[in-house]
Amino acid sequence: GYMGQTPDMAETPGFMFTPGVALTSSHAEGTKTMRLFGTVEIDPVEDLIGCLVLDEDGAEIVSENGGFTVSVEEGVLTLTAENGQVSWQFGGRVLKLLNRSGINTVRFVRETAVTEIDTATELRGSVYAELRAAGQVSKDFLWQVNGDGIGVTVAEQRYSLNQGELTEVS
Repeated sequence: GYMGQTPDMAETPGFMFTPGVALTSSHAEGTKTMRLFGTVEIDPVEDLIGCLVLDEDGAEIVSENGGFTVSVEEGVLTLTAENGQVSWQFGGRVLKLLNRSGINTVRFVRETAVTEIDTATELRGSVYAELRAAGQVSKDFLWQVNGDGIGVTVAEQRYSLNQGELTEVS
């Protein structure tokens, strides 16, 4: 037996001691679906919504000027707007959270316009480095998707985004 284990412990149902394993048999039972820490599960939404809440810590995708529906298929999260005026915004943590959750692409559909963002996109460049050096963190970077494409606002300054590189919008 193991040190500290009495002969009758090995016979006790639900009690197991395996070095290096943190779960007992009783932890694996129940109704909750197990998923990796720091991930989310996204269910399709057929009714129009104005906000897709991803977690309790404020990770969400919000629309303006109309609602949207949600579908998920083969690693692609598709948000379909009810009209061509809809724009979306979300914080910097959202893409990382979706990426960890198995979503590779977020597709924003506005009538005939489709904008796709790879969830592995990392912001970079000298402007980004200056903002980070000034103390801005992921949650301070507010992404927008609208008729002008993809932009990022930080500390009330708007930047355009080209393949991960931020540039100031005059």
